[in-house]
Amino acid sequence: MGYHSIDCPPGRLTCEDDQFAICRVRNGKPEGKCVPIPSAARASQQAIENWALEQITGNTRGPEQRITVAERQLLVAGIYSPDPSLVVRFKLPVAMGRGQEEGELTT
Repeated sequence: MGYHSIDCPPGRLTCEDDQFAICRVRNGKPEGKCVPIPSAARASQQAIENWALEQITGNTRGPEQRITVAERQLLVAGIYSPDPSLVVRFKLPVAMGRGQEEGELTT
């Protein structure tokens, strides 16, 4: 089993390759965690991507909800900042079709 990591000030968050690495920095306070993909989300690639978008944005999504071009770009970008007080950095698990290189997503 391999590992991947993301910046999570003041350090780095390291997760196993099959876990979703996510770090939220709200008003300067970091909260990082490694999250396994739930079994229910593994039904399809789209379900996994919708689950990841829900984790990133905090917005409820259905497993078969349409994923827009902008949302796919968000998944590739690895960072989400809806307002100045919140920055979310993340790295998708290899199990999601995510390659080892930054910005690589198989769709």
